[in-house]
Amino acid sequence: DIAKSNFADFNGWKHVVFLWRMGLTCSEKLLQQPPIKQLMHSQDNYDVILLETFFVHEYLTAFGHKFKAPIINLHPFRAENWINFNVGNPNPFSYVTDFRLEADGQLDYYDRISNLLIGLFTRISGYYWYLPQQEATMRKYFDYEGVESLPPLKSMLAETALSLVDGHYAISHVAPNLPNIIPVGGIHISKNNTLPQ
Repeated sequence: DIAKSNFADFNGWKHVVFLWRMGLTCSEKLLQQPPIKQLMHSQDNYDVILLETFFVHEYLTAFGHKFKAPIINLHPFRAENWINFNVGNPNPFSYVTDFRLEADGQLDYYDRISNLLIGLFTRISGYYWYLPQQEATMRKYFDYEGVESLPPLKSMLAETALSLVDGHYAISHVAPNLPNIIPVGGIHISKNNTLPQ
């Protein structure tokens, strides 16, 4: 039960499973909402689609196909394992830490093994268990004209045009990024005024 969950008690493994289950529950509920159905059958045109697609909303990439527009992903964290895996961004487990771990970037041997295991668990369970169920839900509810040519979900995720991630190298761990992964952490902060003399 999501309402009764205590996030402080979650370890990395439970958190992965929790997110996958929450994603499946949310997708079923969200895709039945009248505003989503209305958008699905809309004849409007869009130049670009802004979505949060890698944090339990992967199925929404179908809107990119529906409107024939590129997807810009707005990610609430730094580029992490799941987004990196899906868009082909490097994610070396030896030093790019999973956000679920308490490691501070200085990984000892135990931290690296933990990081590797949680990273592999996320990728394997996501790719073989979670995404196929998300795809089935997507295909069940998306019924717009032209849906017959809807590509596989994994392909649409890989084609994400741009990801704006809420991270910045000044406050996050150093990590390699492809040119289409743009850290925008702090973009919401106003510029400081100069102090009076």
